[in-house]
Amino acid sequence: WLEAAAGAAREIGDRRAEGSHLGNRGLAYRALGMAHSVMGKQSSAVEAFEKFVKLAPKHRDAPKVQAIIDAYHAGK
Repeated sequence: WLEAAAGAAREIGDRRAEGSHLGNRGLAYRALGMAHSVMGKQSSAVEAFEKFVKLAPKHRDAPKVQAIIDAYHAGK
């Protein structure tokens, strides 16, 4: 539903609302990544973390999450 809300905001030109909805979607991906990580599903966690960073690059946790992504790829 967040994607639909972001699309609706985009259609009416409300960039602030669009950004808010995409940011919330990013937070959902961060939470999903943490859940996958706890379950030992590192590949799935990194995929979710990458979506978080893409959707919410200015979030205060983005640099930490990017470091996790980078460490995962360096260890492959």
